[in-house]
Amino acid sequence: MTYLAKRAAALLLCFSLLFSVSCAAQGPTADTTAAPAESAEETAAPDAYDTIRHDVKYDGRTFSLLLTGNSAHTPNDFDSKDGITVMQDAIYRRNLIMEEQYGVALRAKESFGSGNGGVTEMNIAYSSGESPYDLCILGGYDAASLAKSGMLLDLNLLSGVDFSHSWWDQAAVRDLTIAGSLFFTNGALSSVVDDFTFCTVFNKGLFREKVSDGTDLYRLAAEGKWTTEELARVSALVREDLNGDTVMDSRDMYGLMIWDDELLGQFHAAGERIASVNSRGEMEMTMNSERANSILSQFVQIGNSDYCINFQHMTGGVAWYTMFTQDQVLFLMTMFNELSRFRDMQTDYGILPNPKFDENQEWFAPVAPWHCSFICASYAITDREMTGYIAELLGYHSEKLLTPAYYEKTLHGTYVRDEESSAILDIIFPNRVYDLGHIYRIASLQETITNMLRSNRPEVFPQIFASTGNASSRIVEQINESFFALKETNK
Repeated sequence: MTYLAKRAAALLLCFSLLFSVSCAAQGPTADTTAAPAESAEETAAPDAYDTIRHDVKYDGRTFSLLLTGNSAHTPNDFDSKDGITVMQDAIYRRNLIMEEQYGVALRAKESFGSGNGGVTEMNIAYSSGESPYDLCILGGYDAASLAKSGMLLDLNLLSGVDFSHSWWDQAAVRDLTIAGSLFFTNGALSSVVDDFTFCTVFNKGLFREKVSDGTDLYRLAAEGKWTTEELARVSALVREDLNGDTVMDSRDMYGLMIWDDELLGQFHAAGERIASVNSRGEMEMTMNSERANSILSQFVQIGNSDYCINFQHMTGGVAWYTMFTQDQVLFLMTMFNELSRFRDMQTDYGILPNPKFDENQEWFAPVAPWHCSFICASYAITDREMTGYIAELLGYHSEKLLTPAYYEKTLHGTYVRDEESSAILDIIFPNRVYDLGHIYRIASLQETITNMLRSNRPEVFPQIFASTGNASSRIVEQINESFFALKETNK
């Protein structure tokens, strides 16, 4: 669905839901009857709403969530705060529906900006034998650690949850299911993975000034021809020593700005993974190929070219986001979370996917596992039925309200209205890719690969695999054995 269609549907739903909420029953008794035929939900999406359990009523019961993330900028999708922003307003409306129509009071505890917060909280809950949290959205590395240790529930065991529904991220369900079990995933009820999905933004004013060969970036993306080769070609047109001191630093102009994680980002954008699930449901190493070597070597060379600056290692004293807002950078490879820094930027900017390695491949949108948080549940939750029903209802209503609001906040800045990038979001978000080798940090290969960029050594990839192959294979084998054993235990 395009952005404009989503927005129109959301506006229609908002008016309908306001009416239905104002007329909702206030009594404390259980309601086991089906929703009226003319309800807002059936009007908006009759097929989807009819397939989930929506006649539940929990009489003011609290539904507790635990939210953790390594980044201090992790969004809380359950706190509407003062309701000023479009996302806060959508959260408020979604929460109100959950309370008024289903009798559920959502309460979320957050712990953002510290590593292992999810592991610590879940260890406490697990040791008590009863989890105080009905649902969790935990930092990516924490979720993987907890899954390996058997502390997370296979989400397929939750009552009423159907992961084929559109409000569940189908790529996450596909990529994160091991041995038939899904211990953590992504979906519309959380925008954290959206925020930490990679994208490439470009300064439209600088593009018009510096690129005169007729290149149309949006057309390249629409036709599937936006590649790393094109990124390098156009970026190479922009490099200028602005202050004339012969030292290229943050006070000068560049065609491209990156950060260390972009190397793995481009590896994933090319469709490659350190490890993935095979047809037998087992995790296996998949990084050792000539194509993988070519992808990494190419981007290491781009990242160390004279038209590119890495903001994690630059000098000169100018902040990376200031460089972009004051027209010193043509392309910036970043994540959606950072776009809020540019809301007041008066020069137009556009959004593109991270480029393909070659135009014949499919689109793959990388995510940043260290920054991401995933939906999961403790094995010790006391009411799997309630968690399942509420998770589905949250997903349904979040898709109707939060998803259009996320598009709105991403595309509309204070000065910039970037409708052209709407189609780009429809390329990026449905095509995410999740690398199990990165999420589970197999043999710390994510760091070893990233060091290729830091040290400007594009030739060392074959040596990396040769030196870690045996160790990584043993780790993968142990994870498989653990997950297949958990599968038997949960039967």
